[in-house]
Amino acid sequence: MNKLNLPNRALTTLCLIGSLMYVTSNASAQTPPAGQMPLIQAETLTERKVTLPQDLPGEKTLAFIAFERNQQANVDTWKKGLNLQTSTEPWVELPVIGPRGSWSRSFIDGAMRMGVSDEATRNRIITLYIERAPFLKAMGLPDSTKSIYAVIVTRGGQVLASVEGDYTPEKAAILAKAFGQ
Repeated sequence: MNKLNLPNRALTTLCLIGSLMYVTSNASAQTPPAGQMPLIQAETLTERKVTLPQDLPGEKTLAFIAFERNQQANVDTWKKGLNLQTSTEPWVELPVIGPRGSWSRSFIDGAMRMGVSDEATRNRIITLYIERAPFLKAMGLPDSTKSIYAVIVTRGGQVLASVEGDYTPEKAAILAKAFGQ
């Protein structure tokens, strides 16, 4: 017997049931990443200078973080799935290239501009020439560049939610909840 005058087996059963109820009630809730976007000086593909996160287009912005050219197809699944080309929702693409000299930056940005003819889309692409690992750590994201991340971030830099990989309705629902829709 114990302080509640329950047999040990009954107490164990109650503890297990309580634990299962807690786990089940929290299973669908994604814990927001404990991330903060660092202060970054960058340029859009329209050559507009920006300071992130304060110059993000919305108080809450959907940001797609990619690391390799071939990951553009993954970003495009989100743009198509959410119909972003005609949307007024605030979103940006953040290709994280890694540190480069000014000549390399000009070459890379020029090549990216040639691949994006739409001026509005060019204005939403902000190339980050920064170290990848510290950026991912600050954002509360896994230290992996093998996949893209879609995140909701505030102008204050707080990362409210993140998902990894291609668009799915389930992942979009997680971000929409953080976006407040």
